[in-house]
Amino acid sequence: MKKLIVFLLMMFLTTPVFSADEWAKAKPAGSDNSSTIDNFVGVNNEAIDRLVSNYRQGSTLLYASAATITVEAGSVVCSNSAGTLRKFRTNTSSTTVAWTDIDTGSEATSTTYYVYDIADADSANFTCKISASATSPTGATYYKKIGSFYNNSSGDIEQITNDDSRVSIASGTIVNGATIALPTGYSQDQCKWIVSFATFVGNGLDQHDTYIFNGTCTASSNRVVTVTNTRGSSSSATANYIIFGSK
Repeated sequence: MKKLIVFLLMMFLTTPVFSADEWAKAKPAGSDNSSTIDNFVGVNNEAIDRLVSNYRQGSTLLYASAATITVEAGSVVCSNSAGTLRKFRTNTSSTTVAWTDIDTGSEATSTTYYVYDIADADSANFTCKISASATSPTGATYYKKIGSFYNNSSGDIEQITNDDSRVSIASGTIVNGATIALPTGYSQDQCKWIVSFATFVGNGLDQHDTYIFNGTCTASSNRVVTVTNTRGSSSSATANYIIFGSK
């Protein structure tokens, strides 16, 4: 009898076990005990959170000019740093982002910057910020990093990269002897590149006063650019480049 009583007590005291790995589509059901509803709701909320935590549709980062970028219309989920709160935002038109949108400090050259969608305002829309931080923009609570760009030594924006894209295309101008920079997040074996003449310094005129253009523009297997000129100096020559990254 004692064993039977202990067994019955164990049955009544046992707490149902709920998996956190999947969406319980039919739960909670009307026939469920009210004491289990919170558990089922918690499981389903966790499953939904894993689904939407990284959500981004559109909000594509594009080159606009040497000093501005464009964030296209789209929808995103912006989270706090702990990931305990999510805010859903949608923009129905594109946003122009300039250096006035930097989170702190001022524009720096030869620097990689990151672009964030921000959901701090009590609004259906998101705003955008530029930050030198790859993890969190200064002064923002709810945000999502959508991509990055490189501000080159001349203070011109290049190498636009979207975080949700497996393909990156970057372009720019590079001096003779320099190395083409890899797109952020890509290794050399994930990239291909091409170059062409940008500026060329020459001093060669033949006996007919005809300018002679004789040179080469190449990039090595390690992305080192060489611009040669058999009739003049190559030291100040530059090349245009395009580098493609694919994962």
